[in-house]
Amino acid sequence: SIRRQRQMCIRDRNIKKVQDYQLAYLLGFLKDVNVQTGDTINYYMNKLILPFLNPKLFVCGDKPQVWRKALPDPTQYVNWDTVAHCFNNPWYYRTQILNRDGRRLHLPEKFEVWYERGVPHKEELFAAINEGYTFIIEQYGHYNAAVDNLLENFESTFDCNCDAHIFGAAKPDSTSFGSHWDIPPNFICQIEGETHWNVFEERCSGLIEMTDEPYLPDKNNHELTVALDVTLKAGDVMYIPARTYHKPFPSGKRLSMSIPCMYPLDVESDRKQYVIE
Repeated sequence: SIRRQRQMCIRDRNIKKVQDYQLAYLLGFLKDVNVQTGDTINYYMNKLILPFLNPKLFVCGDKPQVWRKALPDPTQYVNWDTVAHCFNNPWYYRTQILNRDGRRLHLPEKFEVWYERGVPHKEELFAAINEGYTFIIEQYGHYNAAVDNLLENFESTFDCNCDAHIFGAAKPDSTSFGSHWDIPPNFICQIEGETHWNVFEERCSGLIEMTDEPYLPDKNNHELTVALDVTLKAGDVMYIPARTYHKPFPSGKRLSMSIPCMYPLDVESDRKQYVIE
């Protein structure tokens, strides 16, 4: 079957990865390597034993799930210092602000001669954050070694490419998205504070294209059926299946990290950490 062929391809790719490390070690490019497995210090994935990294949970019955205290030391992935760093460097991350209606603000951008895309003005970004608006950081998937290693564990377990998206608010009583769906499955990791969530039974069909103006149940007075009603606390992880409607109800100061898993695996991302000798 096609699925079987893809599983074989993933297995062969992992075998080749080990063989590549063995060859690199023999040629003297890597040190401290186990030539039987390809494991290296600083060079290869640190295998994480996490309850949600289990393909058996998703084989039959794709439903929302929650794991309490499943992510140890969550602030190693993101904290308020890293948030400030990203918004001080919008040239390298996709930084966004949500308005009070839960829609992305279209902030003015400037184009600088050395950069290929426009970036928002930092002063306006920080003004919005300090007023309590919800913020988003995308293209965060290579921020540090901990993020890279976590996502490589996802990508070695499931048939997907991952990124990390940071959501948060520095003040209480912020707003977020209304009921909506996303194309890929998502794992929501609560980093700091609490966030109340509803995940619904309804899904958007794969026949429907994602556009800039998607169907919004809240604005159409469409009452959805709650499948999961939960409050996430620091270290908790929640799974939202692909195209499933969901809605956050933020309250206090908070940070969370979403891991969207776009399938199937397209181009493998090099998440190894190298050193200069």
